[in-house]
Formats: sequence, C-alpha cells, structure tokens
Amino acid sequence: MSDDDFNIDEFVADPAKAESMSGGNLRKILEKALREKAEADARIAALEADAASRQVTDTWEKLGVPEAIRKTYRGTQSAEEITSWWEESKGFYNLDAVNNTATETREQADAQQALSAVQQAGALGSSANTGYEAALSKATEIQTKIASGAASKADLAEFFKLAGIPRG
Repeated sequence: MSDDDFNIDEFVADPAKAESMSGGNLRKILEKALREKAEADARIAALEADAASRQVTDTWEKLGVPEAIRKTYRGTQSAEEITSWWEESKGFYNLDAVNNTATETREQADAQQALSAVQQAGALGSSANTGYEAALSKATEIQTKIASGAASKADLAEFFKLAGIPRG
C-alpha cells in the first residue's frame, strides 16, 4: 500500500474533522480519556470498598459478636474468614453461657421481690415478733426452693401469703 492509496475517510467519518485528528489533538483526546478512566476506576474502587465494608459489618452483626471482641480479630476482612475465625474462637469467649442463662419466670421474680420486702421489714426492727421470725424463716426456705427450681405452686402460694402479697 502506497501513500497515494491512503484514504483518511476510512478512519474518520467526517473528512472535515480529519485535520483535528492530528497527533497533538489525538494526544489530548487520549490524555482526557485516560483521566476519565482513572476517575471511573477510583469511583469503582470506592464502591467496592464500601460494599466489602458493609458485608464485613453485616457478618459481624449476623454472628452477634460484641464490638469489644471484634477489635481482637486481626485476620482478613472477608465474611468467610470472619465466620471461620468466630466458629473457632467463640468457645474461648464463652458467650453462649452468658446468652443462655436461665431467665426468671414471673413467679420467681415475684417471689424474689416478696422475699426482699420481708427482709427489709425485718431490718426495721421488731425482734420481739416471733411470728415474724418464723415467717421469715419459712419464706427463706421457700426462696431457696424457688432458686433451685424445686418449688411447687403450693410453695409459691404460701410464700406470697407470708409476704402479704395477694395473688389473683
């Protein structure tokens, strides 16, 4: 192919723009395109980092790991690595024992409150009242049964009666 066979129209749709496609202008267009690509790459990287951060945070939340323990993790910030680390480490932190503590039933809470009321009344005096001391002794005995889970409904009813708490 000789220089005479060269046809600029093959490369430029508008022959009038052929002059603006000189080396200097092409360099400017290339530099502009490269800047735009770098800006787009930076935006994509920021979006990917934000998505990864959100995924890591969601993983911590889903696993229920307290913030103080999260700070001890030094591994890769990926959901799979965090999950793997937590499965291996959660026994060390013994959070299951803390989260699985037995909650008081309503009756146990009422009994504890009644016992506190009886004990507070005893602290005010009346050491001559032997009936009170017997009631306090019986209430303490029933409270021990309640704490061990061995209290019957009859024990609870007697406890409330001793404490002067009406039951409906």
